[in-house]
Amino acid sequence: MAGRPLRLDDAAWIGPAARAAMSPLSESAFANLYLYRDVHRYRVVEGALPHVLGETYDGEAVAVPLFDPVAAPVDEVRALLGPSRRLYPVEASWAGHLVDLYTADWNDADSDYVYDAARMRGLTGLKVRRSQADRFEAAANPRVQPIDTPADERAALAVLDQWLADVAKPWAATDYAACREAIEMRAALGLFGLLVFAGREPGGFVLASEIAPDMAAVHFAKGLRSLDGVFPYMFRRFARDHPRCDWLNFEQDLGHSGFRQAKRSYRPARMQRKYRLRPRA
Repeated sequence: MAGRPLRLDDAAWIGPAARAAMSPLSESAFANLYLYRDVHRYRVVEGALPHVLGETYDGEAVAVPLFDPVAAPVDEVRALLGPSRRLYPVEASWAGHLVDLYTADWNDADSDYVYDAARMRGLTGLKVRRSQADRFEAAANPRVQPIDTPADERAALAVLDQWLADVAKPWAATDYAACREAIEMRAALGLFGLLVFAGREPGGFVLASEIAPDMAAVHFAKGLRSLDGVFPYMFRRFARDHPRCDWLNFEQDLGHSGFRQAKRSYRPARMQRKYRLRPRA
């Protein structure tokens, strides 16, 4: 099998390479690649055109570029893709430079939801979400802190376990395993965020990583179903606590109607398409 497994120590070179090749897409975060390495069957291939072999959620074989696709010789890209793989994901402006050399298409379920952080800080134009957040703040008198200590980690894991019970699905049908690993390996993966307590009990958390100087990708947001308003409260607080971020990338909806409805309710500023490329014959 081509390539080798993705390792944690690859962060030192894959992290910068992925950001240079794919930012501002959510896959440009090393944490995203690492935490879903088994789901997507990722394999690292080093060389002149380094890339990560894998599969999309809909089962298509792809090569994730760790190189500039615009500068790469098309014949060399064709050779690494073989007869059936596609280059994915490719950001829209780069795909636009390659229309003469590649065929390109996209799947709407792959597109990232990108929000204006300034609007999220006040939940501007989101009357229902703002009201939910305000009610939660008034009722719960929440305490917010980073996830730093072993006790914080245990609190976040308790939220995750209760979240799994709330959704009433087998853990393997959710992102539970990836999220648990993210909590436990947050420092090594460069993750940051917040932990919310409602009274003395942990009620929710957010974990994110920087994918551009002005953008954070929110990889995980978990909260207890019993705490109405905890999610808009957390998103508002996260945006306020990170004033350097002009944009928040909430990743894709995977074609799930529930994810789509929830993400659209926060009114994204744009949908960031991810193109799949094949060299023209």
